[in-house]
Amino acid sequence: MPISLVHLGQLFDHLDIELGDGCDHTPRITTAFITNKDLSPENILPWLQDQGGFCDCEILANVEESWEGEISKNT
Repeated sequence: MPISLVHLGQLFDHLDIELGDGCDHTPRITTAFITNKDLSPENILPWLQDQGGFCDCEILANVEESWEGEISKNT
């Protein structure tokens, strides 16, 4: 897993706020978040895609659904 549970939870919270204006069907917000945290988009974005998240709204819907229990339990 190329991103910590803490950062993943922060990403979901960030997407909750930023997607109020809708999704442009790219991972633009996610990429900016990852870059701002000095993490590696080259490693994290493919992992998110493997989890069903190809754009910001899919990351929030699909990836959060898969990981929210693990994040709650471990952070």
